Amino acid sequence: MRRAMVQVQGVFAELDKGLIVAKLKKGRERTRAINAKDGYTGLDGKGKCEGRKSWAEKDPALAEKAKAYRSQNLSLREIAARLGEQGYKTRTGRPLASATISNLLKAAGWPK
Repeated sequence: MRRAMVQVQGVFAELDKGLIVAKLKKGRERTRAINAKDGYTGLDGKGKCEGRKSWAEKDPALAEKAKAYRSQNLSLREIAARLGEQGYKTRTGRPLASATISNLLKAAGWPK
């Protein structure tokens, strides 16, 4: 009997988890639709519902500057240093990391 009770509890736990997942998915879709209507979209043009804005979303000019430096065959660290000289730094005042520059270039569509 004890084994049967544990299995029944497992069935209800699985059902509850499925209901929660479906409810959260529906909520995200609704938020994306509202945000797309209001103009708050990600770089892909779809409505955004989670996460903070990326560097490319916050400042499209930054993405263009990074692309221009990359077309001059500068390394990611050199690009970060040059952008840091222009005032583009993290919240703590450090220059952007090379991984951040790489993600910025990907979001901006580099290379084309």
